Amino acid sequence: MATSAQRRQEIEQGRWDDLLCGLYGEREEVLARQRARWCAALTEFERYYGPGREVQLFSSPGRTELGGNHTDHQHGYGLAAAVGLDLVAVAAQNDDHYIRVKSWGFNKLDVVDLDKADLQSGEFTHSASLIRGLAEGFRSAGREVGGYDAYTTSDVLRGSGLSSSAAFEMGMGAIMNGEFGCGLTAAQVARLGQYAENIYFGKPSGMLDQLASALGAEKLMLLTDIEGLCNDIKLRDVISYLNIADVQGLKDQGTIAGGMIPKVDCCVQAIEEGVTNVHIIDGRKPHSVLYEAFTDEGIGTMLM
Repeated sequence: MATSAQRRQEIEQGRWDDLLCGLYGEREEVLARQRARWCAALTEFERYYGPGREVQLFSSPGRTELGGNHTDHQHGYGLAAAVGLDLVAVAAQNDDHYIRVKSWGFNKLDVVDLDKADLQSGEFTHSASLIRGLAEGFRSAGREVGGYDAYTTSDVLRGSGLSSSAAFEMGMGAIMNGEFGCGLTAAQVARLGQYAENIYFGKPSGMLDQLASALGAEKLMLLTDIEGLCNDIKLRDVISYLNIADVQGLKDQGTIAGGMIPKVDCCVQAIEEGVTNVHIIDGRKPHSVLYEAFTDEGIGTMLM
């Protein structure tokens, strides 16, 4: 563990660049902004809670809906993905069994007494209810969480449709899970986020938002009007798997040409910015997204 000042020095020296590249991509102007943003969060933490505290940092992204808007509220299927805008939290444990959270852009400090399990006056539909609900969710799962102090700053704009609430919930869930060694999976923490929203916040939601934020973006699906990237377009000889290191060679050969160039460049950029793999699939085929998302064999071309 390191103090807030030590963490800030590490970030300024570039020692966190690999992690930041995984979250935000490798463009230097983006990295510079994120270094400054994370360092500013550490400074603000010190302003509210004092210097010299041993801290950890957490990130939780917003999400975008690709399909199934609100069907998860009725236990149906939805399709969502994390976005590159996130909430960053700085947290340190305390020994008084209170959770205190100061969030950038809000004038109030959320204070939650963990000795009181029930929803308190004035918390309903406010962020404190989500914190309390998550803590009680961990407790009901047999994991005890203690007090901590946290400062958060978020690029996930309120009212933008990118679920700033899920980013906040999963940020708080990540702190509880990480700081107190609870050992839950990301999906289990997302389930506790749904519990907090349903029971404490008062919103009868599913867990599409929380899952997308907790799990991040594993894949990007690019829909086009051919079966995939082909060795020979006339023969429809689809390349099933392609390493991005081989892309330039296929461009030189003319295999990747014309309108396929910007599509493939988009795929390469996504992978370089942290997406695990990207799929080019035929959007004309009925249920093509479902085939790719929910079957083992998949369709089209996978870039990795």
